[in-house]
Amino acid sequence: MGRKSNSETQLGEMNMLILGILHDIEWQTEVFKLANSDNPEDDAFKFICKFKTLYYVAKEAGYLASDKELDKAIAFNIETYEQMKKDGEVDALYESYGGAQNYEDAMREVT
Repeated sequence: MGRKSNSETQLGEMNMLILGILHDIEWQTEVFKLANSDNPEDDAFKFICKFKTLYYVAKEAGYLASDKELDKAIAFNIETYEQMKKDGEVDALYESYGGAQNYEDAMREVT
């Protein structure tokens, strides 16, 4: 087997990025459905575009989040999830990841 060219490697990375974004949009669409959005797919697309753009700009400007800051955000999100679970709201969203911690771990990787 030959070695992959640089363009093949870049194409593979681009495909993985696109698949990740599509997954993010699918998940966010479910969030907007639960929020009774009139157009959840469009709202999800706009939200993900805004999030990814702001992330890129912050990263390019040199802003970083420490592990402590990420852990604090994760703990807050889990607490919020637990309350929403008691209220019977977003179980399906987190369960698609296998639980709140798995979702937060996945978001940590994306972030």
